[in-house]
Amino acid sequence: MKVVCDHCGAKVPKYETVISPEDGKRHCFNCFNKKISQELGIDFETVNFDPITLEDSYGGKHTFHFRSLLVPTGKLIEAFELKEGEPGGYMSGVLDGFSCDISDL
Repeated sequence: MKVVCDHCGAKVPKYETVISPEDGKRHCFNCFNKKISQELGIDFETVNFDPITLEDSYGGKHTFHFRSLLVPTGKLIEAFELKEGEPGGYMSGVLDGFSCDISDL
């Protein structure tokens, strides 16, 4: 299910949005990352990765999607599977400080 970002008008999957506790508006990750980077006074560009499919030891295939976020404690990349259109199944994340190169995560 796609929803509309209240700031830029982009149509994105619901799981790629954040609801602001300040005004209740929906931010796509691009707008959210811009807002947080401005508030923190640091440079950050949202990085988009193509999904990858990995095979587990039983031969099952798992497709992982990625999201990059700027959070109050640093830069975060999450990998997750989709189950019925929502994040579910296997999930993992890597968090590093603000000075890291996000492509190294």
